[in-house]
Amino acid sequence: MTNENRLTVANEVQPLLIESGFPHSLSMDNRFQAMMSLCLHGVILSRKAELDQFLLGLSPLVESIRKHPDLLEPLFVAGSSKPTTAEDLNLLIEFDGVDDNIKDYFARYIRLEGN
Repeated sequence: MTNENRLTVANEVQPLLIESGFPHSLSMDNRFQAMMSLCLHGVILSRKAELDQFLLGLSPLVESIRKHPDLLEPLFVAGSSKPTTAEDLNLLIEFDGVDDNIKDYFARYIRLEGN
C-alpha cells in the first residue's frame, strides 16, 4: 500500500473513528486500537441505548425478580423448581398508580392463563 493510499484511507475512516470515540489520528502504529474501537462501538455501544430503554421498560419486572428471585425463577428457568402459581405471582406484582379496573383485569388474566 502506498503512502498516498494510506493517507486516503485514514482520511476516509477518520470520521468513523471520531464517532466511535477514538481520539487519535489513524496511523500504522495504532491501527489495531482503532479497529477495536470501531468494533466496540459497532457491536456494543451503538445498541446500548436500545438495551437501556428495553431495561427501563422492564424495570418493574426486574425489581420483582431482584426482590423474589426464588419465587420467580420457575418463570425463566425450566424445571428448576415448583412452578409459580397465579396466586404467588399476584402477590408479587406491585401496582403503583394503576387503576383498580386494570388490576382486576390483570388478576383475572393470570388466573385464567394459569389454569
